[in-house]
Amino acid sequence: MPRLVAAMAAIAVLNAYELCASPIVFEGWDQTGNVSGWVNTMPDGAILVNNSDYLTISFAEVTVPLPNQDDIIRTAPGAAAGFTGDYVAAGIQLLTFEFRAQDYAPDSLALYFASTSRVWSLALSPPTVSVWTSYSVSFDYAAGWTGGPGADEADFMSDLTAVDWIGVYIGRTYAGCDLPPAQHYGLDSFSAQITGVPEPEAYALLVVALLSLLIVFRGEFERRCRAIIVFVRRKED
Repeated sequence: MPRLVAAMAAIAVLNAYELCASPIVFEGWDQTGNVSGWVNTMPDGAILVNNSDYLTISFAEVTVPLPNQDDIIRTAPGAAAGFTGDYVAAGIQLLTFEFRAQDYAPDSLALYFASTSRVWSLALSPPTVSVWTSYSVSFDYAAGWTGGPGADEADFMSDLTAVDWIGVYIGRTYAGCDLPPAQHYGLDSFSAQITGVPEPEAYALLVVALLSLLIVFRGEFERRCRAIIVFVRRKED
């Protein structure tokens, strides 16, 4: 019975520690027809649709040259909770998502986030056409984030405490044409990875549980050793 209690205590505390260390803020567009508050920044830009449990991003063929043909597909009021606010206090250190180019690879791809002060971007490698590509982006200034002239690491950390929106920048391709042809993309499993800090009580419980296990298994080890010694002596007799 003591062994069972100690084992259950250790497992419970370790599970609690693990959950504290890796909760996530997640958008998978699992409700068909719902784009979950995500928007396109250009009025003449992408059409966002959810008819396949992921966000479909469609650009119409361009027939007349227009400026600013590249777009950021980003969170807006009503988007899944947790993608705005203080990333530092929340412990958000990583952003992961899946991206698919259906017919053309984009000329460029980047992750963006904005605060009230400035907009930050991190260039990503464009995906292979017709393949879902997984991306993992660190909220570490050293990863290559840029925030405009004069913006440094202190500005980056400050802006992470007041994120207004986050999104994916898509640079449409001309694909050898004079104007960009129609092109389609997909975005899925957009997830902010959070690293929490366990409460002091969790550490205390973990120490108690591990000590209990040590005591229990030490007793078990000694009991088995005594049994082996008795067995050997009986054989010798």
